[in-house]
Amino acid sequence: MSITKNNRPLLYLILLALLSLFLFFYTWQTYVLFTSRDAGGNDFFSRYVAWRAWVFEGRNPYSDDVTREIQIAINGHPARPGEDENALIYPWYAFLVQWPFLFLPWKWARAVYIVLCQIFIVAGLGLTAKLLNWQLSRVAFALTAVWAIFFYPEARGILLGQIVITQYLCMALALWLMQKKHDGWAGICLALSTVKPPPVVFAILFLLLFACVRRRFKLVWSFGFTMLAFTLLGFSLLPTWLGDWFYRAFRYPSYTVGQPPVWLLTHEWTHWGDGWELLFSLLFLTGMGLAWLVAFKRKDEAAFHWAFGVTFVVTDLILVRSATTSYIFLLFPIYLIFAALTRTWPRRGTWGMLGLQLIGFISLWWLFIVTVQVNQEQSIMFVPLPSLLALGLGFGYRWLIEDNRQTQVTI
Repeated sequence: MSITKNNRPLLYLILLALLSLFLFFYTWQTYVLFTSRDAGGNDFFSRYVAWRAWVFEGRNPYSDDVTREIQIAINGHPARPGEDENALIYPWYAFLVQWPFLFLPWKWARAVYIVLCQIFIVAGLGLTAKLLNWQLSRVAFALTAVWAIFFYPEARGILLGQIVITQYLCMALALWLMQKKHDGWAGICLALSTVKPPPVVFAILFLLLFACVRRRFKLVWSFGFTMLAFTLLGFSLLPTWLGDWFYRAFRYPSYTVGQPPVWLLTHEWTHWGDGWELLFSLLFLTGMGLAWLVAFKRKDEAAFHWAFGVTFVVTDLILVRSATTSYIFLLFPIYLIFAALTRTWPRRGTWGMLGLQLIGFISLWWLFIVTVQVNQEQSIMFVPLPSLLALGLGFGYRWLIEDNRQTQVTI
């Protein structure tokens, strides 16, 4: 049967039904084979318990009694000194992107969230490909999507139920909306991407400054009013949320295990101290600032995605101190490099991209397996990916910007 305008809606309906059936079966199997048997997903579990205590029992989700309840459910006892407190450390409006799961039993909620996280990663790839005018064959897209899901940082984030995966999709959607000149909606998505602020704080600042330089003030106002609405609505629903959140957030560094590469270099590996950490951090911040200036000063927008990628690399080198799950945002500069590679050498570049994916997949999982202690990743896991990307973006900046210019990539 040939596809015509008359039967195209029916075809789409059939495809949607088949996709829905597949997702239902996949979610059911995720529950039967994994979440019904595994007791993990601690990051998602802590939010699940905290939000349910608030919605169904009217208790403060940041309170000590709710936190203690989470700790006992996870560890069998309240957190001891130095142990992860598993407290709610996100602003209240993180609830807005996860409330539907509260109405499901925990193991079903986790199964649905695991599947949804994979969909978000694939959707992020699709949006980024459109942003970069990156023409991938169906096979190359499918292989890249599978690689992105099982690549170490993303796979770990899926298993733990990290909220950064939702942030990643919100950020990708905001960029796509900016490209389509829907700056109002982009500002709302940008605000939603702040549900875990540290991994995106520099990126948000860059985008807002870029919008000001390009005189796209609608995005700035939309972002600002959305954040103000979140804040005021939070005060009406949970009057103490801001102080409670700050208290939990400021306590987090006292028990978190992860540290950024600059800290590892200057404290754990060399014992050079805080002065050297500050010096290296300032050098990286200076490099990021120069990248921003390049993006701001160019009359075209060819340097935008390169500077955006630099921003996330610097963030992960000096700021993020939690887990490698936050490295999901490094998919932006990774895809930028992959796109340039496949455009510069259409056939060999695609094979080169797939080869890099295989090497990266094997290397990071191997490093995790040989260094893991119990189920805790070690500090060495924080170093390779942002360090290699820093070198790639630094030495390849002319190539990447020129590739964007020739492809007429805009934002």
